[in-house]
Amino acid sequence: MKTLFIVRHAKSSWKDASLSDFDRPLNKRGKRDVPDMGLRLKALNILPDLIISSPANRALTAAKGIAEKIGYPLKSIVGNDVLYHAGSRSIIKFIAATDDKHDSLMIFGHNPGFTYLINDLSDFYLGNLPTTGVFAIEFDVNSWQDLQKAKGRKIMYDYPKSIGTRNL
Repeated sequence: MKTLFIVRHAKSSWKDASLSDFDRPLNKRGKRDVPDMGLRLKALNILPDLIISSPANRALTAAKGIAEKIGYPLKSIVGNDVLYHAGSRSIIKFIAATDDKHDSLMIFGHNPGFTYLINDLSDFYLGNLPTTGVFAIEFDVNSWQDLQKAKGRKIMYDYPKSIGTRNL
């Protein structure tokens, strides 16, 4: 059994027009939403075996903030360029290469790729994964390589403006 947690980066700031898209920091709402979502995940005892993030500032900051709340070691977060604005197929190939010793994986990245990924991999249709939204999919497989031909089951969906966690 493999579990994938898909987390969209937190709300980012457009205040400084001189910054590249890659370097944009979190805005006030993003800074508030990250610890809130981290605490929600902690309350559900969610602690993935591996966290991989897009290296973009807004994604990596969200990954570190959530990791801190759930007790995941910050030094163990892996940054990978593949997750920066990648399409669903690229992300699936990337996940398929994950070491099978990890049964649960949490990835941080961007839309629209993450919303497409959810729709491609799960039994649930989602129109848009909101910022700092978390969507978890469980797969009845023993290897991440099998994701390329498997449909998973939605086990959780939560986001900052929701009333609470959806399922698990």
